[in-house]
Amino acid sequence: MTLPAYDVIIWHRSPSTPPNLHERILEKANMAPYESTDFDGIRDIHWGFSNAEDAIEFAEGLMEFAALEDVTKLTVLGENIGRKVYKDTMVRLQK
Repeated sequence: MTLPAYDVIIWHRSPSTPPNLHERILEKANMAPYESTDFDGIRDIHWGFSNAEDAIEFAEGLMEFAALEDVTKLTVLGENIGRKVYKDTMVRLQK
């Protein structure tokens, strides 16, 4: 599998409060992720894009979820932008 040039990543606790958080994120995204895994109580979801503008616009469309305590990460990774972090509480949790 070829990885996308730009990757939007959101992590949330699983199970979450509210219990339908995962479904709400997928509904708002309006597109299927190319990867979604559950590991140690964290759901890791990835969407791929071919250009930075689309990836950033998509991530910013998910900002309402970044305000929730159960969402621990919202980030865009990509060739020309490096890492654009909207939220990352996991850094604090790992220290």
